[in-house]
Amino acid sequence: MRLPHRLPHRLPHRLFYTASHIKNPLPATFIRGGTSKGIFLLRRDLPSDPRKWAPIFARIMGSPDPLHKRQLNGMGGGISSLSKIVVVSQPQSSKIPRETIVDIEYTFVQVGIEDDKLDVSGNCGNLTTAVGVFAIDEGLCKPAMDQDGMGTVKLWNTNTNKVIKTTFPVSRETKLAELEREEIAIAGVPGKASRILLEFDNPAGARTGKLIPTGETRNMVDIGDGQKVEISCVDATNPTVFVHVNTILESPQKEWVTKADFPLEKLEKIRRAGAVAMGLDPEMQAQPKICMVGPAENEEQDFVARALSMGQPHKAIPGTVALCIAGAAGVKGCIVNELVKDKINSSDVAVRVGIPGGVVGIRSRWNGEELKNVAIERTARRLMRGEVFW
Repeated sequence: MRLPHRLPHRLPHRLFYTASHIKNPLPATFIRGGTSKGIFLLRRDLPSDPRKWAPIFARIMGSPDPLHKRQLNGMGGGISSLSKIVVVSQPQSSKIPRETIVDIEYTFVQVGIEDDKLDVSGNCGNLTTAVGVFAIDEGLCKPAMDQDGMGTVKLWNTNTNKVIKTTFPVSRETKLAELEREEIAIAGVPGKASRILLEFDNPAGARTGKLIPTGETRNMVDIGDGQKVEISCVDATNPTVFVHVNTILESPQKEWVTKADFPLEKLEKIRRAGAVAMGLDPEMQAQPKICMVGPAENEEQDFVARALSMGQPHKAIPGTVALCIAGAAGVKGCIVNELVKDKINSSDVAVRVGIPGGVVGIRSRWNGEELKNVAIERTARRLMRGEVFW
């Protein structure tokens, strides 16, 4: 069945009972973006005051769930990459510069699993993949089309006050995104789907205002009990604390990225120390992230990385961490750069990072020491459209 150019905002009359007899229905779309899944909502369907969103979002996801940590009472899946909400609207933020033209603005919300806290301190690169798709489905904008049938939507992210361009194939008949082409596969997701290119312009200092928030490409931080650890703190799309795996594991074996038993308490201490060094709140688990890196293990990789999200090893890699890695790879003296410096010889830095489930390709572009752009290729899939109850 072909989809109309603009999907109806409300459901057919035959489902009237949801609005008439069941408490608190909310129009929603469930979409996989990259290696995450989340609920996409229109801002016009929510209270105008964002301070009233917290109980709605917590109940949508099934939080808090401190005992079981499975979010069975909601749409969440018990891990950080499955406990996410995106609020989308036409541009309205007062922080969008006058000279900046965007099609859509969106706010990413990380919903706590054990508690019901909402974290809007950073963006989600994976779910950003689907924002343009959702916006077109809802008739909020039309993509800028090229002669090859590729559409581009320019996004304003309110979490970081940054512009992101998302480009994907658009059907000439329906004028909607075509997501089912067998073009690329991404690590952590089975099968192939349409290529979606994400480009983050001027990504440096998304949270702290600086690419290198501490002023040094490497810092020694005290994590207690007389232990000092060397880290690199980089802020590109989202702030991330990088640490070499040799600092964490005494003798890392091959394929440690998927097989190692990580000292989570130590990693959290390092993350918190890095947060303080960057001038961030160490209590906010979503920002900064922490990521371990180490040498390549095969010819398909330039190096390997394992990130944590909300205190747990991520099953793939957060999109914004991958993009921050792209920026860090070009920073001379950074722990990440030391792993690939012999392979970088231009202002266009492209690296292949081994992660759980495969390899992810990322890119950064530079003008001297100025980071102009970071990019990553992702895929997405519409999963459900209807009403969610809170």
